[in-house]
Amino acid sequence: MNPVKRFACSGIIFLLAFFILTRQIFCQERESARILQIAGVSTAPEKILEFLQKGSPAAINIKAVNEKSLPATQLAISSIEELTRLKYKPAMPILIRTAKGDFTTGQKSLVNYDCESVSPSLREEKKNQLFGFLRFNGINALGLIGTPEALPALQEIFRDAPPSLYKINAALGMACLDYGEGIDYLVTQVQKKDRFLAQESATALSFITGMELDYEPYTPVSRREKTVKSIKKWWKENQSSFRPDGKEILERRLTVKTMPPFSMRSIRDLVKAAADYGDIDNRMKSMDAREKLTEMGGAILPELKAMCLDQEEDLNIRIEAIRRYARLASWNEAKDVLKKGSKDKNPEIRGICRDLLKNPPMRPN
Repeated sequence: MNPVKRFACSGIIFLLAFFILTRQIFCQERESARILQIAGVSTAPEKILEFLQKGSPAAINIKAVNEKSLPATQLAISSIEELTRLKYKPAMPILIRTAKGDFTTGQKSLVNYDCESVSPSLREEKKNQLFGFLRFNGINALGLIGTPEALPALQEIFRDAPPSLYKINAALGMACLDYGEGIDYLVTQVQKKDRFLAQESATALSFITGMELDYEPYTPVSRREKTVKSIKKWWKENQSSFRPDGKEILERRLTVKTMPPFSMRSIRDLVKAAADYGDIDNRMKSMDAREKLTEMGGAILPELKAMCLDQEEDLNIRIEAIRRYARLASWNEAKDVLKKGSKDKNPEIRGICRDLLKNPPMRPN
């Protein structure tokens, strides 16, 4: 399995990659510089580059890094992020090496330090995963800095890589340099069964074209199929004339989109907010939504049932509705919905419904 894909699916990628997959960069102002400062690394670009080339755990405040539960490899990735933010052109040779998987002494030293903390039998796998992160971020840096000397490297990576995030992001990087060689691949990939790579290809196409494409992690099959049809239609009509505009693509990639807390105007709003289990500090009011839904009790059952069975509904909303309906409705009514869901077009819905039929949830007294 692709090491970057493996981490992305496990939800760990936010610790190591300076932006998630092909999405916007710099979500927290100067977060990369702050991380480097924790380690005692100077944020002058020439010093960051020197650290990326020759740095080692012995040359930094590794105790402070460990106290913040930061992997040492994060320092290499934060270095890439900061050099990219600064568009520091002297870093291009090192970034090109990193993008091709030719790592510096400093990068190897930081990765090896992280691998010492895992069992010997797992170290090779861990090393491949961390190097995968470095290479992934190196590829993205080439497109984001936007200098012409990056194009041959991106072309080489695109042509040599198997279907992967490397290939998708090389295609996006080339488009940032006004070169559209990879667009046809992205249009083809978005039609494939590998949902992860198809979704990332759709995201890349959205940046390249400016189109709002309905293809996210929780987009159901029925809506994804409509999105694929619209992409195929657009490409058929525009393939011969479309030329990527690198400046516009970079502007879209570098525009930070902040998501406000969910509205609480309807039962659906509350279920959507309640489904956000990553909101551990309640910034998005997910905990408030769960409390409100619990207070409403059985009064919400009709709307929950409608969400459970709605083929057009977001999958995270359907999953949360199914969990709640299975606890609140009579078991006979719940079984009826779960049996229907066990034959759903969406594998996520089939999975949770089958699990709940085998292991019925605890029910309130």
